[in-house]
Amino acid sequence: MSSDKTVQKPDSIVDVKQLQATFQPLIDWAIEADIPEDRLPRDALVLSQLQTLYLKKLPHNKKLSSLPAALGQLTTLKKLYLSHHELSNLPKTLANLVELEVLDLGWNHFSSVPECITQLAKLTDLDLRGNQLTALPESIGRLVRLGVLYLGDNQIAELPDTFADLEQLKVLNFGANKTCQYLPESFGRLKQLEELYLKGNALVELPESFGYLENLSILDLEENQLVGLPESFGLLGRLQMLYLKTNQLASLPESIGKLGQLIELDIEDNQLTHLPESIGGLSSLSTLLAMNNQLSALPESIGGLKRLTTLNVSNNQLTTVPESIADLTQLAEMSMGQNKLTALPEVIGNLKRLSLLELSNNDITVLPQSIGRLEQITWLYLSHNRLTALPESIGRLKQITWLYLSHNRLTALPESLGCLTELNKVYLEDNKLTRLPDSFGQLTKLTDIYLGYNRLHELPRSIGNLVRLTWFNLNNNHLTELPDTMSNLDKLEHLNLRGNPITSLPQSMQQLDIVSKNKIKWKILFVINFFRKLVGK
Repeated sequence: MSSDKTVQKPDSIVDVKQLQATFQPLIDWAIEADIPEDRLPRDALVLSQLQTLYLKKLPHNKKLSSLPAALGQLTTLKKLYLSHHELSNLPKTLANLVELEVLDLGWNHFSSVPECITQLAKLTDLDLRGNQLTALPESIGRLVRLGVLYLGDNQIAELPDTFADLEQLKVLNFGANKTCQYLPESFGRLKQLEELYLKGNALVELPESFGYLENLSILDLEENQLVGLPESFGLLGRLQMLYLKTNQLASLPESIGKLGQLIELDIEDNQLTHLPESIGGLSSLSTLLAMNNQLSALPESIGGLKRLTTLNVSNNQLTTVPESIADLTQLAEMSMGQNKLTALPEVIGNLKRLSLLELSNNDITVLPQSIGRLEQITWLYLSHNRLTALPESIGRLKQITWLYLSHNRLTALPESLGCLTELNKVYLEDNKLTRLPDSFGQLTKLTDIYLGYNRLHELPRSIGNLVRLTWFNLNNNHLTELPDTMSNLDKLEHLNLRGNPITSLPQSMQQLDIVSKNKIKWKILFVINFFRKLVGK
């Protein structure tokens, strides 16, 4: 560096691009990592006041495999970022960085925690994710100022008792340590913890002292092997997010009803056969996900969840819906597909804020007239049931855009269906329909109609009003002709008529793009038993 060049002292943070122009020798070292390890380049001494060194991403994707001992000369350094390299050790001189508060060593090749790290008494944030750690040293307990600690994606089987000395810890990520089955009883001493991520371990139980973590607001225990929760769980009074997905829970403790600040509860993919009555005490709950369990009923107390907006209990063994469901007046999404429901209570009409109702794969034979009061519904899923008719009140669902009614036993559709003028897609495959109501032509926003595997003998002339239609499946019906009004459907890209005894096409349909244009060029499909003969191919 020339003597007449003015060097400006770095501000609070220096990244590689900023350093590259002024401190080229240091960058050369960072990129090549092949200079003697006993000193930094002389010009790097101007970095004596540097507070932040960011070497996470180097030009040309260069990776560091070692660091020089002279790094310890940067004694004013407060933040050091060295993630995504190939480091497996650190120089002992790193212990000289007595002002260091943030150290990021994530996604390197460390198999153990270098002792020099545990001598950095001012550390508040330490990231060791994505290494090959199998254990933590007893000396980890010296880092009493640690507030944030990331240890995820390692192979740590257990935590030392001294881990509980980290009493200022607020955020701990200890997920994806797949050999860890237990936490020490002393874990409950970490009373300042606010966020705890334990996803993807092999935990089979939690210590009773877990309830002492009174400041927890987020707790992620997904993808473990928990068979139960301690009764002390009810002491976590500040908990807002609780994730228990994919464990082996057969029940929840009654004390869970004391979590009055809980907003999200995910208990999907367990072995739950019932929910405790106390669950009605979760007065702040907004989201309850309990799909893929063995629930045979929902407790009447569920009506106490006055703030619930999302309820998913799909793929269980439910046979009835409790009358108290009527009290969930804030509910926007309710999914009860893949159960054993045979009917819905009349009070379901009280759920006037519902926008999504998922009831497919049940045994429902009839819908209550009150279904028409769900005037905010935009998605209604009723496929794979045993419906033989729809109530006239369905015509009041003026906001509905997607309607799924495939695989039922419908023999007719009500005229009121024509009032669903916002409808975009309707699925009516595999029913017993013999005709469509004339009002069907009022559904002028329809783009997709699926009517395959019915018993249709004819289509109403009003079908020609559906000028936005692009996809029309009519395969495997009893159609012998099509109305000439279908020539209006000039946006049609897919028309499936396979399995119909059609003897002629209306002459006017020859002008449709899907007939007159080269079907390969347009990447469209026109399926009809004798298509080649009709168009002279």
